[in-house]
Amino acid sequence: MSPKSTIFNQLGRCLAAILVCAAFCVSFTMPSAGATFTVTTLSDFGPGSLRDAMDQANINSGADDIVFAVDGTIFVTFDLPTLFDDQTRILGETGPSVCGATPKVMLRNAGATAGIRIFGADFCEIRGLHISDFPTGIEIAGGAFGCILGDTGPCEDNLIANNGVGLRITDPGSDYTQIKKNSISFNSNEGVHVVDGPRGTTFGLGLLTDTNSIYGNGAEGILIQSISLPVNFTQIYSNCIGCEEATGTVFGNVADGIRIDGGDSTIVHNNFIVDNGGSGLVIENGAQWTDTLENFIGSDPWGNPSGNLQHGIDVRGGAHNSNLRADTCLRNTLNGIRITGLGTDNNTVWRASFGLQIVNSIGLGNLGYGASIEDRASNNTLEDCFLTSNNLGGLYIASAADSNLVEHAAIGTDWNGITPLGNSGNGITIDDSANNNEIRNSIISGNSGYGIYIGETATFNGIYGNEIGLHPLGANAMANGIDGIGIQGSFNNVGNFGEPGNIISGNQEWGIRVSTTFSSTQTNLILGNDIGLNRYGNPLGNDRGGIRHDAGTIATQIGSYPSQPDKSNNIKHNNGAGIYFDSSGGSAPRAHQIVRNQIGDNNGPGILFSGTVNDNIPAPVVTSATVSSVEGTVNHPGFSVEVLVYYDANDEGCHYLGSVTVPNGQTNWTLNNVQIPTGSKVTANATSGWPFGYLQSSDYATHFAMVQLDAGDGPALPKSLGLTLAGANPVRSGHAQLQFAVPTQTEASVQVFSVTGKVVKELEQGTFQAGTHQLTWDGTDESGRKVASGTYVMAARTAGGTTKTARVTMLR
Repeated sequence: MSPKSTIFNQLGRCLAAILVCAAFCVSFTMPSAGATFTVTTLSDFGPGSLRDAMDQANINSGADDIVFAVDGTIFVTFDLPTLFDDQTRILGETGPSVCGATPKVMLRNAGATAGIRIFGADFCEIRGLHISDFPTGIEIAGGAFGCILGDTGPCEDNLIANNGVGLRITDPGSDYTQIKKNSISFNSNEGVHVVDGPRGTTFGLGLLTDTNSIYGNGAEGILIQSISLPVNFTQIYSNCIGCEEATGTVFGNVADGIRIDGGDSTIVHNNFIVDNGGSGLVIENGAQWTDTLENFIGSDPWGNPSGNLQHGIDVRGGAHNSNLRADTCLRNTLNGIRITGLGTDNNTVWRASFGLQIVNSIGLGNLGYGASIEDRASNNTLEDCFLTSNNLGGLYIASAADSNLVEHAAIGTDWNGITPLGNSGNGITIDDSANNNEIRNSIISGNSGYGIYIGETATFNGIYGNEIGLHPLGANAMANGIDGIGIQGSFNNVGNFGEPGNIISGNQEWGIRVSTTFSSTQTNLILGNDIGLNRYGNPLGNDRGGIRHDAGTIATQIGSYPSQPDKSNNIKHNNGAGIYFDSSGGSAPRAHQIVRNQIGDNNGPGILFSGTVNDNIPAPVVTSATVSSVEGTVNHPGFSVEVLVYYDANDEGCHYLGSVTVPNGQTNWTLNNVQIPTGSKVTANATSGWPFGYLQSSDYATHFAMVQLDAGDGPALPKSLGLTLAGANPVRSGHAQLQFAVPTQTEASVQVFSVTGKVVKELEQGTFQAGTHQLTWDGTDESGRKVASGTYVMAARTAGGTTKTARVTMLR
């Protein structure tokens, strides 16, 4: 068995392809031949010639077989008769000599315009011929239905080589042609051209005995083209496009491997598409409902690189509603996949691999990006994809590409995390007026540049629920080489109200850096993120610090106001300041709002202003603190001020206590009815419109060391909603211990979810009194069955919509 056949067999594709054909292919039962005409001479004309046999078959109505009593070459001096009678079979394998590596009967052009033409004749077959040097090797036209080229026997395939076009199928009604086990190679134009009207053309039937080898042609290997009429329901199964199946030899077609130019519902499953001079697979010109599955584009399954010279897959020119599933694109010269152009919308890429050789979990990146979405392409989805080891970066979204979604991707690693497989560039780049795109629930780690970079003109993009800089198992770092997220655009969201925050930890520089080049970067939101913690809430700081803002930046909101849902950021354990603002090199950062975050245990101040940040808005002063109240002063003449108060044992701003509004003209403030643990340090910062009217926040006040608890004072109540693991994580005992803290009596529910968002079990629902509640999950689902090993999300939600989550890994 050949190397390529072995691969097909080991992948177990045969059964899957049979099931697909049962659903989609038209099955034909050929009647037995009614008459047999024997070719007895290699002469081009006269009694016993092939020409004479074809004339007789046309005259004799019904099923006819043309068989050969001679082998060798027939030089065709002018066009052979066009077959127009149904059920005619030309059986080149019937000659007397033993079948060799090539067909025994060769038709070679000596003045004709086509090798064999079938016009309007149904159920004809061409087998066992070598057809060479014609402008068109075989042409099927005029509504010829159900014809078969090649077959599965050892001598029944055709060799269609060195023609202009190898095979051309055209016209409405020329439907359901089956092309099986042929070698279509070294034709000066397309290997196969299906154009204007045919339906249901099938290449291969998913069986390794039906594989076509289409290679070395001077244009596309297969061109499916709707010029004036659509070409629909073409099916391409388990072929070698750019390679020779019998030997495994790679010899690409000069242009694209497969190009689908318009038409509906083309199926491309389980093919090798390698070494072509264009892209491996092109879907363009309004083609819709294209379905791909498990194609190897640019490499075989064992990782032998044979990249196409452009993109692995190129979806362009208004192609829409494609469903691209589980394809592997490796070592292509440009991008693994490109989706581009106005109207190139609503395509879905699912469980594909761009740069990861899955069988051996090694990186074989494309020389461009793993995936690129460009030039106004919109509403496309990449889900559950791997984008690793690519030369320019993992994913590039640019040129006004709008409203695209990336979800559950691994960008820079595989899910097992055996080896860092980072892209040589940014994990994700969003740039050049790319707006309203979303990156969700993905792992973005180990890349040499930024985890995510949002360029200067990219706006309204959302980054939600991702882990950036973490090892896929969630405990350790797999650092991105620069910042976790770099932002130069405006109006972007890193977390948001009603959206999950991100875990941004372990990166070589800052967790988040907001900077600018030519114009101001403004009005970004940073809400509800863990910056410096791992998946389990343990320290995993970023190497330079938590969040940095450079000169020229304006109006970032970091954390949420007391009047808003609680979306504070946890900014802890970073190797530098929690939040740093730098005025050097340009206009001072201003109008930044730092409200209700948990900032502590960083190797630097919680908030650090360098220069005239936020117009030097003065911090409040804490003048006294007890276990139940805090007092201070503020100096903001002419403006009302909101003072936010915090406490911590060792640092500033770690636990939010509450806020108080200080009216215009008033300098003293008091925050009552709080409960603070003994020995804490108390601080505060302020937000107001001073001096220019837009809201901005101060640095922290100097720490105030609080008095001790008086004798008889009880423990402090929780100051905010919280959900934490109380025991070891990962859990090996089968029981996860939780602590659910509520500051006041509230209606709430606590549930367990899978990482895909499916409810596993409800732990408790009802009224919770103020305090800390102990809960236990016994590792079962609602039916009482033990769940599988893996990571699960515990979520507490109040009646007011506030949610807190914690992750637990269950090991069996």
